[in-house]
Amino acid sequence: MSARGWVGVWVARSAVRARVTLSAARAWVGRLAVVSIAFSSLVLCGCSMPASGTGGGVGGGSAGGGRAGGDGATVRGEGLSLITEPGPGDTPFIALIDSARHSIEITMYELTDERIEQALVAAASRGVRVAVLLDDGQYGAGRALNDGAYDFLAAHGVSVAWAPGYFALTHQKSILIDRRVAAIMTLNLTPVYYASSRSRRGLG
Repeated sequence: MSARGWVGVWVARSAVRARVTLSAARAWVGRLAVVSIAFSSLVLCGCSMPASGTGGGVGGGSAGGGRAGGDGATVRGEGLSLITEPGPGDTPFIALIDSARHSIEITMYELTDERIEQALVAAASRGVRVAVLLDDGQYGAGRALNDGAYDFLAAHGVSVAWAPGYFALTHQKSILIDRRVAAIMTLNLTPVYYASSRSRRGLG
């Protein structure tokens, strides 16, 4: 084959490789965009201050988190649900806790929801291994808001602990059921927020 022929073959192969590379790059960009959108939808809102209202009940929460009125929505995908407050209140999480068969692991910045606390006690009573980790304030300085939940759970046989004091804050809000279903949340389990916060929880 002549030099010109070799050059032609090389150019043709290079063009094919370039098209394949460009196609792969576009596919990766598309995947990254989907992941970015999904992630953003879960973390758009952090802790928000309630517009109004006061808590009561165990640990300062109100005795009926339940379904709060509002314009919340639940968006479902394959294996995932996105729950937006205000609206559902604690109802999806009561159901999630009630569905546990083996284990419940909760890490929470603020827990004052009496219904959640009672559901955790009920789960432990039926033999589910329940472990709760609560924030203990700035570098372990204490978070009085969580004292009621801590005392109630401990008194009813639920394994509950304060987060280590070497963390500035334990701001995580998550529920893990049977090591297979997780709720990743931007909202604390504090009823005063349910009707006033534009927060999201992802279930998957």
